[in-house]
Amino acid sequence: GYFLVGVPGVLIAVRLFGPVFSKLLGLPRMMLRRTIEQTPYRFGFTAGAMMGGLALMISIWTQGGSLMRDWLGNLKFPDAFVSGLALTPEAQETLDEMPFVTGTCAITLHPVETDAFGVKGLTTYMSTFIAFEPEIFFELAELTFIEGDEETAKARLIEGDAILVAREFQVAQGLGVGDTFVCRYQGEEYPFEIVGVVTSPGLDIVSKFFNIGEEYAQQAIHAVFGSRRDMIEKFGNESINLIQIELDKDFDDAEAIEIIRHDLFSYGIRDAGSGRAIKEQLRVVLGGAIGASTVVGICAMIVACFGVANLIAAGIEARRFELGVLRSIGAQKSVLLRMVIGEALIIAAVACVLGSAMGFQGAWAGREMNKMIIGLDSKAYFPIVGTLLGWVLVLLITNAAALPAGYLVMRTSPRALLQAKG
Repeated sequence: GYFLVGVPGVLIAVRLFGPVFSKLLGLPRMMLRRTIEQTPYRFGFTAGAMMGGLALMISIWTQGGSLMRDWLGNLKFPDAFVSGLALTPEAQETLDEMPFVTGTCAITLHPVETDAFGVKGLTTYMSTFIAFEPEIFFELAELTFIEGDEETAKARLIEGDAILVAREFQVAQGLGVGDTFVCRYQGEEYPFEIVGVVTSPGLDIVSKFFNIGEEYAQQAIHAVFGSRRDMIEKFGNESINLIQIELDKDFDDAEAIEIIRHDLFSYGIRDAGSGRAIKEQLRVVLGGAIGASTVVGICAMIVACFGVANLIAAGIEARRFELGVLRSIGAQKSVLLRMVIGEALIIAAVACVLGSAMGFQGAWAGREMNKMIIGLDSKAYFPIVGTLLGWVLVLLITNAAALPAGYLVMRTSPRALLQAKG
């Protein structure tokens, strides 16, 4: 649709900006307009081809910026983690005795089925039931309550049959405090009362970082939080998958991780890592994805620039006699080059407008899909610097493609141009 809009777009652009560009380039007032109106489809479709790369770049920058701010920026990790398939209470006691450890909390990540996400009939989504000891967990974790409050939630979790849900559940299904969340495990359904809606602390992301079982590879952006007592009674799982650790602020994270790995090796730990390092790695991955998409967008522009070069060259070839007449009656050589630049500017202007509109619509569609499918609600951020950079790239690439043909026709003699009539 945006590609087809390029045709009326160039006609509107040449009427709005044609006089301005003509004055800046020293061209006869109606020359640029007449040239483009003779072949609007060629110019319109060429502008449509140029806009594709810009639209991709703007969409990726907008959506990527939202993810970096609203998702990654809100992930809060404890200082360190130790992972294992089935850690024992002795491993936790060993950690507690270390002088640089100020607190620990045993956590179990248990997969359960839910209908809260995905498209029914097409996908089956797993959620992670994160079980912990409420008293200790709330001392180490920083949870932001969207609904409910910490004291009430802690008391209900201790009583049992209660859970906290991440904000994504509320966004996707409208589940809030007082509602019932039903999960399934081995064919049995287990209802839980929702006693709080919180922003996810990212413990499910930690499970992917440590690769704690292939069963956790279903989803990595939402989870429910309950007590270990409920998990043991309902799901029969007493193992410890993660131990959340709070470190002395004055102690180096890297050194602490090395000591923990050495001292807990005999307990069968799979890995130990720093929460700060995990977040930095996620930032690098997201940044790399945005960078790779930007390169793809630039490559698309470069490919489209060959269309600009062919368009300009075809236009010059079709009007060689007309250009020869202009030269014969006293037009300067540079007039022909300036006319070519004016045509390229019109193409670039239309590509910038359409590419920006398509890019922002693509980013909006991506945000809505994330909201409906995985429950991630992010705000739109206008990438001013990135958009301006994209516009500059479109202008440079378009004019760079047009200049060789303009230079050649400027160097051609009037006699050679007039011979095209025969």
